[in-house]
Amino acid sequence: MQNDTIAAIATAMSPSGIGIIRISGDDALSVIDRIYRSKNNKTKISACQSHTIHYGFIYDGDEKIDEVMVLLMKAPNTYTREDTVEIDCHGGVYVMKRKPMKTQKEITWKKTMRKRKRKMNQKFQRFQNLQMNKNKLILKKTGGDHNG
Repeated sequence: MQNDTIAAIATAMSPSGIGIIRISGDDALSVIDRIYRSKNNKTKISACQSHTIHYGFIYDGDEKIDEVMVLLMKAPNTYTREDTVEIDCHGGVYVMKRKPMKTQKEITWKKTMRKRKRKMNQKFQRFQNLQMNKNKLILKKTGGDHNG
């Protein structure tokens, strides 16, 4: 079963010292790998051990958005039994809105691609069914069998 990946602000949207953004689901690790860079730019979060904390930065393309701590919890040893990433960042409305928007764009793009692939597979399946039905109809008209 394919689960949706969710990115959500887990703290109040108010001026505060700390803000938390939680990403969970099948694509959580690939999303964080695209937006997180460690201080030395060598750590890939998905390759790290579960239940660890990492210091680094969140980027939007080449633009550094914020200095963060990232908590990594890999499935199935999480509350939801899904891969979960928690981004602890500086609070404040601007920074908090900016991170989930970037993360949500990544997730939305993946969902769109999954839907397109599913639709293409459905169209291909319908086409195959039409071809099979057409072949059966031709065989009935000619009195032939499937083996030639």
